[in-house]
Order: sequence, then structure tokens, then C-alpha cells
Amino acid sequence: MRRLFVLIACCSAIVAGSVTRTQVMMGTFAFVQIDEKQYALADKAFRVMKKVEKSLSSFDKDATLYRLNHNRSIVVDNELLQALRLAKMFYKQTYGYFDITIGSITKNLFRFGSKHARLPSVKELENASLGIDKIDIRNNTVSLSDGILLDFGGMGKGYAVDKATSELMRYGVKKAILGLSGDIRCIGACSVDIQNPFSEGTIAKIESTSLTMGISTSGPYCRFVKNQQYNHLIDPKRKRNEKYFSSVTLIGDVDNVRLDAYATAISVMPPKVALQFLKSYPMIEYLLIAKDGTMYRKSKKIRIFSPTGLILFPKLSLKQKARILQRASRSFPQLSVSKKMDE
Repeated sequence: MRRLFVLIACCSAIVAGSVTRTQVMMGTFAFVQIDEKQYALADKAFRVMKKVEKSLSSFDKDATLYRLNHNRSIVVDNELLQALRLAKMFYKQTYGYFDITIGSITKNLFRFGSKHARLPSVKELENASLGIDKIDIRNNTVSLSDGILLDFGGMGKGYAVDKATSELMRYGVKKAILGLSGDIRCIGACSVDIQNPFSEGTIAKIESTSLTMGISTSGPYCRFVKNQQYNHLIDPKRKRNEKYFSSVTLIGDVDNVRLDAYATAISVMPPKVALQFLKSYPMIEYLLIAKDGTMYRKSKKIRIFSPTGLILFPKLSLKQKARILQRASRSFPQLSVSKKMDE
């Protein structure tokens, strides 16, 4: 809850003469900042996001995804059908690191987001059923193989933000900011802060003059069981929790659902794989914050508040910080630590 409040606060009062409205949905806060003269249009954006939630929720018993996960084979609505096709495409593009079938781990084993959250055993994790090929789509009928559960948490918020943005632009909105947790869309110039994943406050600022810009931030510090080691970001290849990055922020004039899915995938990729992946998408800029606090940036829009490029842990000695930098250099050999990687 703390992080969500900070994120919304960082986006407030950016547009002169604007108002910000918030609602609770998808287990987080949704907000729309819009010109006060267009105040009523925020309701239309919220309705669109609610429609997506009603399709992709794994908690709402009336939601299409909930019924699919429990009934195993149903006729689905267009929202879920489109999301499934996108998810299969993102699976291929991310070398299999984005996989919505991790629901068998996130929903069935860890039970993230429920009051029955738990730590599964190693054996349970190893026996979990995954596989994007175990989703059968025939026209509007979708069927799941035994043991498969779907989780759209890695792309659902970005998907909803895209739909809501299209709705506002259909009504001629030229200036607004929409968001669901770490997924934000700017219509017109904007400035958004990135939270420090290790403590209170922010570590960087995104400033854009683009007509439209999407932002997606993913990290292990919001949802976990017991401690951040057992976070909600699951590597489908290892069937284990994320262990490389503390924060991944992607920005670009591309769909938020794509940024959301890519940020989720990058969060569980080994560093070399993540950087190679990002190299294939030059239109996407980024700020990656490694577990040791080292930051890697490729963007002209991101201004880092720490001039060293390292989040300085107050309990570390200079010698320990030097060792961190040495380890980071070995982990990211193709990058210079603390340097901006503008191209």
C-alpha cells in the first residue's frame, strides 16, 4: 500500500488545472489525472478498466478467467481472448520468460494476494505444471490441460491502461495521466518519479514531452510471502522467485501491455539475457536496478538522483561498496557501471 500511495502522489499536480481521481481495482489503486473541464470522462476510463478486471480477475468468481481456471473449458469473452493471444506472443518474444501458466505456482502454491498465502516446498515447485502449449484455443472456446492455472498479473494492468487510454483519446483528450500501480500512461508531456526499491522516497525522475508515453515498473518489493526472497515474480524456467533485479522500469511510445509483459519477463531474466533482450527493442528505454543497488540506464528521459549510479546503503563501508561495484562489473561486462547508456 505504501508504494502505491507514493506512485500516485508522484503523478499529482503535474498538469495545471487538472484533477486526480482514484479507485480501487485489480488489487491496487487506479488513478486518472485529467483536465478539470473533462472531469466526467474519468468515469469512462474507470469503466473500461473495470471491464478488463471483470474478464481477467483470478479472484472474482464471476470473472471470465476465474471461471476458466475452475471449469477448465469455457467460451470466453473478447477481452480474455485477445489477452490470451497477446500472452502467447509475449511468451515467444521473451524466450519463454513471460508465461501466464505460472498461475499453478503463484495462485495454487504461494497463493499470492489471498489471506492463505504460504511458502511451498521445493518438491511442490518442481512438480508444478506449466506450459503455454497446454492452453487450447478453438474459436472462442478455451481449454486448459490438467494442472494448468492462468495468471495475468504480469500484463493485465498494462492491458487495462491501454484500453482506458484509447477510450479517453476517442473523446479527444489531449492531456491526461492514467495508471494502475506501476503501469502508467501519459497523454501529453508529463513527469513521473520512480520509487527507490530499497527505502522510502524516489530515486529517479522520468520527464517526457512525447504525445504519448507508457511506463511500466516491476519489482519484488510489493508482494511477497515472509520476505522479498519469496516474491511474486516467478521465473518459469527455474520455477523459483526472482533473484537478480530489485526494480525494472521500461518506458516508450509502445503499448503498456507490451511494456508490462516485458518488464515482468526482464525481472526474472539473468542480467546478460535481459540486456541482450532489451538490445533487440531500441524503442524501449530503461532503468534497471540490480539487487546490489547498481543502476543501469539507457534513456534520455530518465534523470537519476544518485550521481554515482549506485544506491548507497547506509550500513555499507566504502570497501564493501567497492566490492559491490566490482561484482556488478563482472555481472554486466558489456556495460560501464554508473554510466548512462544513451544511444
